[in-house]
Amino acid sequence: MSKFIEKLEEYNTTITGRASTAIYAILKVSNISNMNVLLPANICYAAVYPVILSGNKPMFVDINDDGNLTLEIIKNCKNDFAAAIIPHMYGNICLEIEEISNFFKEKGILMIEDCASSLGATIKNRLCGTYGDYGIFSFGYSKTIDLGGGGMIISKNNLSDIDNLLNSLPLFFNDDGKLGYCIARVSCIFPQPTSVKVSTTTSL
Repeated sequence: MSKFIEKLEEYNTTITGRASTAIYAILKVSNISNMNVLLPANICYAAVYPVILSGNKPMFVDINDDGNLTLEIIKNCKNDFAAAIIPHMYGNICLEIEEISNFFKEKGILMIEDCASSLGATIKNRLCGTYGDYGIFSFGYSKTIDLGGGGMIISKNNLSDIDNLLNSLPLFFNDDGKLGYCIARVSCIFPQPTSVKVSTTTSL
């Protein structure tokens, strides 16, 4: 763990109630709204809800045999998208993460690198979570470090706007029908959305 912390010295970090809250906050402060957000078809539902709750539309794409995305799959997408959540699925490192990151930078697409199951992993001697505009980690159930809940954001971007947004959220789960029911500063359970608009694309 000490080596992991040392590798983060160049990055800004902040703690969130859960990794899902991190996705919501990043999309909101990046002013991405009513846009497609690319996700792999096998991603955890907890990464989908914050996309919807931030006012955006999930766009699911095919995956490779190892459960991850490839640059070819992404390039074959038939619909435009403003942001992408790129996970290292099941702890398997996304081997083309650097190529994917460079492609998104060229296109001006926001990349959230989802390291919920790959905390501490490296590729090409570089820490997972440092390839995206933002890296997110989870400390929830069954994760590398299981604290029962919680998440973290790392980025070379200034995180003060994200901190301000996080501090404006309700502290705990509540049932008032407002945003706090779904996103809070402390780990909470997502409700089932009543209606969801989903965009899909395929390379088949």
